[in-house]
Amino acid sequence: ETEPRSAQVDQVAVALPLLRALAPGAARVFYCHYPDKLLCQTRGTALRRLYRAPLDAWEESATGAADVVLANSNFTAGVFAAAFPRLDARG
Repeated sequence: ETEPRSAQVDQVAVALPLLRALAPGAARVFYCHYPDKLLCQTRGTALRRLYRAPLDAWEESATGAADVVLANSNFTAGVFAAAFPRLDARG
């Protein structure tokens, strides 16, 4: 059998943990755009904050399953680093 050597995921990181499980030896590359958690600006009610909290945490956790994160610009890289400080601290 042939195992993939790498896999690229674009825009939505949720597939990265699945790729880690299905192809553990493959390098996982995530090409990020603008973080989803920053696109959702309507968090005025407690119910909306409750709804978004696990989605935002999952976005950061799933992105953390990438071996490499690429950004489409220096601006996006800076926004991404500020939005996900745990991942930025990883390097």
